[in-house]
Amino acid sequence: MNNKNEKKYIFFDMDGTLTESRQAALPEMIFELERIKEKYKIFVASGAELKRMMWQVPVSGITYFAQNGNEVFEDGKLLWKKELPNKKEILEHIEFLRAEYPDSEIEDRGSQLVVSFTGFYADFDIKNKFDPDRKIRMEMLKKSPHPNAYVAGTSGIDYIPFTKGENIQHYITEKNIHPIDCLYVGDALEPGANDYTVCGIIPTFAVKNPTDTLKFIKQL
Repeated sequence: MNNKNEKKYIFFDMDGTLTESRQAALPEMIFELERIKEKYKIFVASGAELKRMMWQVPVSGITYFAQNGNEVFEDGKLLWKKELPNKKEILEHIEFLRAEYPDSEIEDRGSQLVVSFTGFYADFDIKNKFDPDRKIRMEMLKKSPHPNAYVAGTSGIDYIPFTKGENIQHYITEKNIHPIDCLYVGDALEPGANDYTVCGIIPTFAVKNPTDTLKFIKQL
């Protein structure tokens, strides 16, 4: 793999990587992203909807891969928005999984459906303690798999038409970008998690949290 300083395009996961769950990026993180965008083309990829991404990481000139890249916003325009076709069947799967979690909630973000087993606005500590190693949700999907389902965030599962990896592949193919010139930075690169779908598409770099990411960015 090329040294990270030889990369031209850097894709960052958002929640758990650039920000805490559903929180705005710290001023220091925004400062560092503004600094490195002079040298690299910066992308932020998340299961979040576009409006929330632009609030959490408000950096001008970057490309947002919202809803796992099923909605891409670049240079002031929407490049594409891919719809999730089988929502009724997915909702039945979600209802089965959430039966034991009375505080769970569902969001329809347009290109994806998301279930949070703690509720989306639960206290930060509750969300972080629910499934820190993602084993609970991995086991759920092992027992009851679904082709559109991927473990995501601190307490959720995303149901998406195409994965982050597939959408990044779509983008770099359309733009004639060589994979070796790219790097993906994320906190959920283990098998079954949503960042894992990027593995094999472009080189990846694992971080544990936003503090870890900030240390990485400062070296660029």
